[in-house]
Amino acid sequence: MGQRSNEQREPRVLVVESRGRFLVGRPLFVRGPQIPLGGGARARAGEIISVSHRGGRATVRAVLGRPDRIDDVLTALLVDAGLRPSFADSIEAEASTAVEAAAAEQRPRDDLRALPTFTVDPASARDFDDAVSAERDGDGVVVRVHIADVAAHVKPGSKLEAEARSRANSTYLPGNVSPMLPRILSDGACSLEPGVDRLAVSTELRFNGSGGLISTSFFRSLIRSDARLDYDQLDRIFAGTEAAPSEVAEPIELARAV
Repeated sequence: MGQRSNEQREPRVLVVESRGRFLVGRPLFVRGPQIPLGGGARARAGEIISVSHRGGRATVRAVLGRPDRIDDVLTALLVDAGLRPSFADSIEAEASTAVEAAAAEQRPRDDLRALPTFTVDPASARDFDDAVSAERDGDGVVVRVHIADVAAHVKPGSKLEAEARSRANSTYLPGNVSPMLPRILSDGACSLEPGVDRLAVSTELRFNGSGGLISTSFFRSLIRSDARLDYDQLDRIFAGTEAAPSEVAEPIELARAV
């Protein structure tokens, strides 16, 4: 049998209502009957709560806010989908330790910080996973694509890895996110922000003067992005209505030509 659909499973999020002297919960995101509330965290009528179910009753696990506050509703939507916008203290602590350990690692890396490098993401992006650099090589071009080296921070068998596997990916809602990794990693050490040194895994692609691919190679690197571009901005640059940042103007044109 496959996993039950949202309509079949017991709701994880309820709105508290009064029924005489008792409190009950009404599902916030699906139609369903009122559910008697048992013990657990204290809640009041009108509040959004997360619950667990047992014996036909719901036990209050946490108060999430109120249904007339959009931020609270979005947080509740994540919780109802089985997602988590925050991490346990032990996971946050392991992430902080991982950042320090990765910064002190002795693994050989190609130092590419002198290469003019840029990222391209949606204007609303919060983290930057990949970057591009390009330079002339005789009559050809060398393009390098750099991916944040998450494996330098998340080790096999660690609590971080287990947590990331359970989340599978980051899930975004307007103004809210359930990240795959703690923010010190997802928005910090594993985000290729401009002007800061970052550990990466790079792919080097060598093209001849006709645009044919000559060779490829893969290696760990140390990079520093020079400019953060968004897709609309890049369209304007290609259309000639906006000038590219001077430090990456040539790499942008070379990469575009390839």
